[in-house]
Amino acid sequence: MKKNILLVTLIFGLTLGAAAKDCPSRLYSNLHSLGSSPLYWAFELRGFNYIVDGTNYFYQGLGGLLHFEPSENFFIDIEGVYRPKKYRDCTQADELSAFQLKTLSLNYFWKGPGIELMLGRQQLLEGSGLVLNDFFDAMTIDFTVGNFDISLGAGILALQVAMESLYCQKCFFYEYKSGWKGFCNSEYGDYKTAFINIARRFGTGNNLALLYLKTLAKDESFSSDTFSLNSKVRLPIKLNLVTELVLQRLSQSGNWTHGLYLEIYKSWRFRKAGNLTLKLQNLYGSSNDNILFTPVFGNVYLGDRQHYSIRQGNILGVKAKFTPAYLKAVSINAAYYVSSKAYFSEFLTDEINLGLELRLFRSEKIRFKTVYSRAMTPEGPVNQFRLDTRINL
Repeated sequence: MKKNILLVTLIFGLTLGAAAKDCPSRLYSNLHSLGSSPLYWAFELRGFNYIVDGTNYFYQGLGGLLHFEPSENFFIDIEGVYRPKKYRDCTQADELSAFQLKTLSLNYFWKGPGIELMLGRQQLLEGSGLVLNDFFDAMTIDFTVGNFDISLGAGILALQVAMESLYCQKCFFYEYKSGWKGFCNSEYGDYKTAFINIARRFGTGNNLALLYLKTLAKDESFSSDTFSLNSKVRLPIKLNLVTELVLQRLSQSGNWTHGLYLEIYKSWRFRKAGNLTLKLQNLYGSSNDNILFTPVFGNVYLGDRQHYSIRQGNILGVKAKFTPAYLKAVSINAAYYVSSKAYFSEFLTDEINLGLELRLFRSEKIRFKTVYSRAMTPEGPVNQFRLDTRINL
């Protein structure tokens, strides 16, 4: 049983840590057993404070996870978050509930054929997250055939959890207000999806995958057929490359759009100085009049500030993370990004992020993170300061 929990912890840790919503929890890495029973639990206290151009926003809350594993091939997860909603960006939307159910899933493994079935509320993440990275009430099936890993599923967008990005982190989308995707005036059931992802493994850490995603929306302008070619490759001199090239056919007009995500990163370990990671990111979405690249379920992180579903234009940037050898409980982050209407066109905005993360007493249970960002926009500078506090019980 403990072996299975470690496996699930690794899967969730990689998923949530790579490209999660604004409030990824660390509950899976801090599970506690309830005696000798098959029930495990974890809680997390949270506090978030944001200052945007002198206006202060404060949130506090509690996250909890129950993991029930009565057998080695079956488990149930329930994760909820309680956080009063004090501020609203969607002025026409009803007030969101203070309680949100992020996960309620039944998971079953067939060891012989190597099939995994998951039913219920869950996060769907495929590729880099450019077109699919959100929470759904869904059924998914994962299985392996030789060197091929196949995932398929269908579900309804968990709208309140998807709207979480408008509340958990007070983001101002300097470049693209359209990134809100019409969620503000939507209801549960307005967004549905079905997908299949076929990945081919090549050696260790290399894969190439083809993803097909069908998006169905009450507002036909958000419905589409999407084809994604995505890969993760280890290059010489220990470079790591992540790519996702997307073609999208808009159902309403029949027009085609395209998008691209590119990430190159490398880590160095200096025995006396510490660890350094450099990452280059490029995010692009086509735009031709009102024909816009529209990844309704996509969410990609740039730097330490989440840009929520940027649809069109180009963003290019670099991020650095340094952990001193003599102070391993501290990580220093810096990032710089520029955006433009298209490749090789005049910059519209640029943005700098500076951040510091502290693990108190070198423990994973108590974390503090601060981020300062400054964006120069056509309307002038925008300053944002963010402080996150997380305490795992």
